[in-house]
Amino acid sequence: MNDSPEASTITVRRLLDEGSIRVLFMPVIDVITGAVFGFELVSRGRGELEYPAQLFPAASAEGLSEELDEVCRGAALRAVAMLPRDQRVRWKFFVNTALRAFLRSEFRAAFEPAHLAERGIPPDSIIIELTDKESLQDVDAFEAAARDAARRGIRLALDDFGSQQSGLMQLVAATPQFIKLDRRLVSRLGESGYRQLLIRNLVQFASNVDTRVVAEGVETIQDVDALLRIGVRYMQGYLFREPQPTPELPPADVMARCRARVQRYLQPSGHREEAVGLLVAQPPVFRSGEQKIQAMDEFFLSNAQCDHVVIVKAERPVGLLTRQSFYASLAGSGAMEMLGDRSIDAVADPSPQIVEATTGILLAARIAMNRLPDHFHDPILLVDGIGGFAGSVSIRALMARTLDLEVQRARDTNPLSGLPGNRVIEQWIAEAYALEDPAIVYVDLDRFKEYNDTFGFMRGDDLIRFTARQLTTHLGADGEDVMVGHVGGDDFVVVSRHPIPVSRLDALCRAFDEGRSAFFEPDHLDRGHFPAKDRTGATVETPLITLSAALIPNLRLPGARRVSDLSPRAARLKGLAKLAALDRRRSVWVEESPLL
Repeated sequence: MNDSPEASTITVRRLLDEGSIRVLFMPVIDVITGAVFGFELVSRGRGELEYPAQLFPAASAEGLSEELDEVCRGAALRAVAMLPRDQRVRWKFFVNTALRAFLRSEFRAAFEPAHLAERGIPPDSIIIELTDKESLQDVDAFEAAARDAARRGIRLALDDFGSQQSGLMQLVAATPQFIKLDRRLVSRLGESGYRQLLIRNLVQFASNVDTRVVAEGVETIQDVDALLRIGVRYMQGYLFREPQPTPELPPADVMARCRARVQRYLQPSGHREEAVGLLVAQPPVFRSGEQKIQAMDEFFLSNAQCDHVVIVKAERPVGLLTRQSFYASLAGSGAMEMLGDRSIDAVADPSPQIVEATTGILLAARIAMNRLPDHFHDPILLVDGIGGFAGSVSIRALMARTLDLEVQRARDTNPLSGLPGNRVIEQWIAEAYALEDPAIVYVDLDRFKEYNDTFGFMRGDDLIRFTARQLTTHLGADGEDVMVGHVGGDDFVVVSRHPIPVSRLDALCRAFDEGRSAFFEPDHLDRGHFPAKDRTGATVETPLITLSAALIPNLRLPGARRVSDLSPRAARLKGLAKLAALDRRRSVWVEESPLL
């Protein structure tokens, strides 16, 4: 805050008279694709009234709220209109609007597609973000305004959802296309299981009604972790970029860290997934500026089976033109006469969905299915490792193969833990056996049968799921390099393509022993025993459950010629681990040595 004498005399009236209201661009990121989805246009004043938290209350005190709102909106629309055409078409722009302005029909009329087009703004690029901090007074009027906006083709976003002012009544009445989570819900989300559950349910609801959830106030990579785990893909905050005078992309290192998180949380755990490049087709390709619209019309008429073409520049895809969108752009009277001599770049989509050809098919399908309805059926474009165009994949082909893989995955997944089962584990071990320095850890629970018989299968199932989470968290954090599988019952297998640090095994045992307290009564924890029946039916004091882990760091010991040789070695080592765990009354891991 500027504390100079000049700053203390600043009023909203003065800012308006001087034309000092600025508009800055703050990116909204689609973390799954790694692309900028759009920008929020944020307003700034000057001095002690620079930020909205001070600017708008001051405007209300001076009776200038409506005038300030109008000036901010006008500045936002002018800023968008001044951008290069490819940016106006590629991105969405969130324009903040007070609720009282939105309720006026003349305001909504100004945002109709035809009026935006007159200003050079693509009609579907503007999203009205309702930011009023006052409680909703007239729900019926708001609902009527929202219906009218939908009829006019106006898209809405609810700002600060989860704050006192923006709640369920606005959500029900507005049926918005976007919900922007209040930053107080997002801040340090990983530390609040309650907020995580709330947002997860909201994300599930939003997906069922074709609404997208945007998390505001994302400031750390830990926030990204927590949001990805509960299904939020659109984010904005200072982690990606502070508001700037022109649209700026996020730093490359930040997006690289986000990509690593996406691979960890969204790729099917442990399943060797086919690459989407296996489905590639080769559509017609035109260089940017090469093909005229008139000639494109003749091309489509002569090639009835072609439903799209791709525009490239320096071998990289820069545009997608589908047959449907091409003729939709020429629907108006005289459109061909006006546009026929222009390049097809003028009517192509400048921001098609692009993924690397090595992306897994299931992840590519998830990306494609979560696009806006206008582009839902468009093919996705594939690039190689250096960004060169590699081909396209139709949604029909992608969905057909996705269904096949989902069925196969369901067959190969343990329904209790969600981890891959026997067939996949056997495949992992066979692959690891051919590597230079792999490792395998066999894990099971000691006295699980007694626990299950005493506390019932539901609590037993919870304990199995808890164990699966601990294994995934502490040993399976390296994506495809470390795979965690569930043989069945209380038996798990971890297969690593490289040596497993002993610190991770130590952390696993500590975390299990700390977390197991939730599965016993306080007096059991105090005694270190729980009552269970032995084989004769007598009740005996039974030590608390522990985890036993057997590490085989060298698969090719003398005499080991095939994968099946691992089984007796693992059984012998697990026996030693169980004895050590019983003796120490805590979870342990043991490592095989060449002498065993």
